[in-house]
Amino acid sequence: MKSELAGTSPLRRNLDHIESRGLGYAPTKAARFSGHIDPEALESAFQLLQWRYPLLAARVLHVGDQQILEVPAGHVASIRVITGGSEQLWDYVGEPWDPANGVAKVTLIADDDGGYVALRADHSIIDGRSWDVMFDDFWDIYARITEDEALPEEPRGQLPLPPTHFIERAFGADALNDVRAIKGSTVRTRIHQGRIDFGPDETRAVRAAARARDTTVHAMICGAIMIAQRAFADPDPESLPMACLTVVDFRQLIDPPIKPTDTTCFVHTSKADIDVAPDSDAFELGQNIKTQLVRSIGAPRELLAFSATSYLASLDSGRVEDRLRVAYVTNTGVLPTARHPRNARIVDYEKGLLPESASIFPAYQVYTYGGRLTIRHLYPSDAFDAQQVTALTEAIRKELTRILP
Repeated sequence: MKSELAGTSPLRRNLDHIESRGLGYAPTKAARFSGHIDPEALESAFQLLQWRYPLLAARVLHVGDQQILEVPAGHVASIRVITGGSEQLWDYVGEPWDPANGVAKVTLIADDDGGYVALRADHSIIDGRSWDVMFDDFWDIYARITEDEALPEEPRGQLPLPPTHFIERAFGADALNDVRAIKGSTVRTRIHQGRIDFGPDETRAVRAAARARDTTVHAMICGAIMIAQRAFADPDPESLPMACLTVVDFRQLIDPPIKPTDTTCFVHTSKADIDVAPDSDAFELGQNIKTQLVRSIGAPRELLAFSATSYLASLDSGRVEDRLRVAYVTNTGVLPTARHPRNARIVDYEKGLLPESASIFPAYQVYTYGGRLTIRHLYPSDAFDAQQVTALTEAIRKELTRILP
């Protein structure tokens, strides 16, 4: 099958400025499964996925001052199989990464009881939205193979267009100048990372609390995070200026909207400025953050001009107290329940696993799967020790559960 699914001609184009900013930064998304995965069927599924999305078989070449995304003729990437569990997953997440050797890799990490199917991909060519779509397609293809279902014939896909193509189409050439002026983060810092998990009853209560106050789960979580961080940042009773940053999917902000896989990394950052006092209400803070986020989404041309990198660089003094005045919160919402292939089922996801972060400020990734809310946390280890991280995450959980009905 592998030779049949290899394209007979190469696909190539230059990376644009937005894509280049994420080059060499390679998070991992892993599905934790119970049961047994057939490696041969998984290999076949990945080959078919690359036929649909040739991008996953690409590499990045440096030619002069250009960075070229290329799928070599006849090339199909293979999966890797490792015996083990969570420890081996973290070893895999921390392995050296060079996009010249490929921009996407799939690894099966398994023992007798289950394991992980991990997709590690370069941030230049993928973001959270396109990641979810490609991974869901991957799992669906694998399930169809294991159930002996016929797969529809489809033409080979093409490389997605760069984000700047859609920006220029929607906003004109002047918008490209703003985008090109934004520099990528050169920060790479080791991190403490982990999860704050909520059971089904707690998750239902979080949703009910948000509905009761006519707000969103994202807003409520942001408010709780800001209050918890403020308590550790400054004991002063006065209000403290803080900022909550949120990643926005730009695909839905242009007319007409585009599908997640029509382009590569097409997200931008919105900033909400808030004043947080020791007695601030998480709902009121969250509603303020939501209002500013909605305003930003309603003005996409202005949003494009905001550089989170420059803003964060202007704040850093190296003090823990200053770093706690900012939180980066990404919410991918409710993940759909994955199909159950023969002999296996996905029981959870690990999203955005990183050996190091491009931010020196606390960052959080929020999602719900199987009726369970998860808040992944990332704290730079040069500023926070393990004890501080434990105290902070316990404070976030306490603040969020305190406001539940």
